[in-house]
Amino acid sequence: MPRKSEAKIEIERDVNEFLASKPTCSGIDTTGLTTAPLTTAKRRSAAEFERCYLSSVMEKARGSVSEGARIAGLDRTNFRRLLHRYGIHY
Repeated sequence: MPRKSEAKIEIERDVNEFLASKPTCSGIDTTGLTTAPLTTAKRRSAAEFERCYLSSVMEKARGSVSEGARIAGLDRTNFRRLLHRYGIHY
């Protein structure tokens, strides 16, 4: 039987950890998503995820945009742009 690659094992572990965790944004509103085309539903869900993710990052960073950008792996300019887009005040 072939052995699983280390990368595949790591991905499976990450997925299992994610599924076992309680994401702070698990309550995404799905109202109307099933009546929308897939691309529209994905866009709405992605936007809601980004908003929740950015809020969580800013909470973890205790309001520091520089620290939030570092956690998110973005430069400060793009991180600020996203915060502004979603109306997240720091």
